Parts: sequence; structure tokens; C-alpha cells
Amino acid sequence: MISDFKPQKIYIDEDVLELPLSKKIQLEYPDLVEIVDKRTDDSRTVPTTSVWHLTKHKGKFLRLCPGTRNYLCCNYWIINLVQGCPFSCSYCALQTYEFPNFNIFANINEMFAELEVFLNRSPERFYRIGTGEFSDSLAIDDYLDINKELINYFSSKKNAVLELKTKSNEVEKLLSVDPKDKIIVSWSLNTPRVIQTEEKNTPTLEKRLAAAKKCEEKGYWIGFHFDPLINYEGWEKEYTEVIDQIFKYVHPGRIAWISLGALRFVSGMEENIKKKTPSTKIIYGELLPGLDNKMRYFKPIRIKMFKKISDEIKKYGREIPVYLCMESQEVWEKALGWRPENNREIDNYLIKKFK
Repeated sequence: MISDFKPQKIYIDEDVLELPLSKKIQLEYPDLVEIVDKRTDDSRTVPTTSVWHLTKHKGKFLRLCPGTRNYLCCNYWIINLVQGCPFSCSYCALQTYEFPNFNIFANINEMFAELEVFLNRSPERFYRIGTGEFSDSLAIDDYLDINKELINYFSSKKNAVLELKTKSNEVEKLLSVDPKDKIIVSWSLNTPRVIQTEEKNTPTLEKRLAAAKKCEEKGYWIGFHFDPLINYEGWEKEYTEVIDQIFKYVHPGRIAWISLGALRFVSGMEENIKKKTPSTKIIYGELLPGLDNKMRYFKPIRIKMFKKISDEIKKYGREIPVYLCMESQEVWEKALGWRPENNREIDNYLIKKFK
């Protein structure tokens, strides 16, 4: 268990007090719990990684990934269970959401009911659904133990797979569950240099890959996300070394997909990045506003990076699905050699082996 991520204070809203997750937390951390009728001002004075707030999700748990306008997306669906992350990556888009602490939605019974209606409504469609959009899927699950329920649920579904996205190496609880070939555990990867300088509090590349190996041996599908790729002197050699490392740990036939996405962030986030990581150099690259007004590398730089890394991956297996995150048809064609017509075509490309 990651002791550094143990909460120092836990607020529980009165209206979720009798729910199973709230009862579990009260039993395990009675000295840390304070019952509140709403989030108090005090909860905002403690660092995000130290405070939990168990509350009720009052909207939809499930939503289509918003992607970004004017670029292709992959029809990915997101379950919003936890908001906030204990890791401290300089480039992370979560810093734009300003979560005051960990928001943990205790009414997971309603989440499962919503999923049931959603998946039964269109049984002919196949869905890729994941939990790693607003938090890391594994980082604090040793404490919450929600993933077991999710895995058992999705293991029985014929028209969906679940993806758990993470930088964590805490996989022991996953190894006690049978994924039944329906669950993907995906790691966000980068070069050791980027991990050391831009991804504070995260496990090393080797620890992430060792965790991936354990999950593969248990029967999970494995995914990898190179997002964001960082352009710096020596990137070609160092990213190639990461690709070589992957296949020392994981068999190509058990890789569900690998995504590639270049550094991008909303205009104005530069100051937040500098404040969070004063030593960072990533914001000083050749960046300009894209069609979505996010700061991006020049198109030729992105194409070069995507093509290089895709070519290195294909040396280990041309059947490994490689896709781009939030890019144009032109970039797809020049980098990967084919042009998806729309988001649905990307989705169909990624789910072929699961249908």
C-alpha cells in the first residue's frame, strides 16, 4: 500500500453516511472521519493528497470523453468515480479543474444501475469504458477497493470492456480477481528523464512495466499511453529504449492498444505548470495554439514523433493497435499511414479483438 497517500482527514456527507463505501471507511479510519452536511471551508486548507471527501454524485456517472474540438477522438466512455490525483505531473490537465481535495463518490450503487441501463439499451453496440480521466485508477484503490466490484461487473458483460488507466504499480488487489479477458489495465509511460523531471511521486518506468507483467500473467489485457510525448534533444533514442523495454516485460499479443499524444495544454496553463514544477522546460518548446486553442507542437514535429514511435512499436508486432489522441486526419495519415473517416472508425479499429 502507498502509505504516502493515506488520508489525513476524511469528510463524509450525511446523505451518504449509510452507504457501504462510507461504512467501510468509517470502520477503517474512525479517527480521521468528520461527518458534515456540506464540504467545510477547513477541507480546502489541507493538501489535496491528504483529504478525502465522500459525497454523492448527483449527475451522470458515465459520459462520452469530451475529446477536443476540430480533432478526431475515439468514442471512449468515462466513469466519473473519483476526482483528484495524488501524483504531481507538471503537465496534468487536472490542475485546470481545481479540485480542493479528493472527491470520492460513495453512491456507487447508482453508478452500477446507470451502467446497467446504458449497456442494455444498445446491446448491439460495443463500448470501451474507463475510469482514469479525473484520477488515477489504481493510486488509492488499495484503500477504497472499488476496482474489484468494477472488474467483476464488466467481466460478465458481452458488449463492453473496462480500462483502468494508471501510473501506479499497486496491482496486488487486481491479482486477486479473475478478469475473464474483459479488462484492460493501461499504463501511462514516458522516458525515465521525463518521469524524473515532470512526473513527481510516480513509480519508475521499470516498476510500472513490472506491474504490467504481473497483470498480463493474471489474464488482463495491457494497454500503454504515451501521452504526452515530450520533444527534447535525445527523445528519439530515449523513447525507442522505452519501446524496447516494454517488450521485455509484455507479450505483443496481450497488448490491447497503445495511444500516442503529443504535449498539449490549454493556453494560460503555463503559469500553473511553472508554479507546480519550477524546473520544467516543457513549456519552452516550439508550441503554438492548435485548432482547439490548446498549445501544441508544430504539426511536423508531432508527425515525426508519432511516426517514429509507431514504427518502433510495429517492429514487435504489426497487429498491435496504435492510435492517436486528439489529432487530425492529415496527421493520422502522415504518421500512421491511414486516415480514419470519423470517430466511430477509430473505435471499431480498437474493439475488433474484443467482439
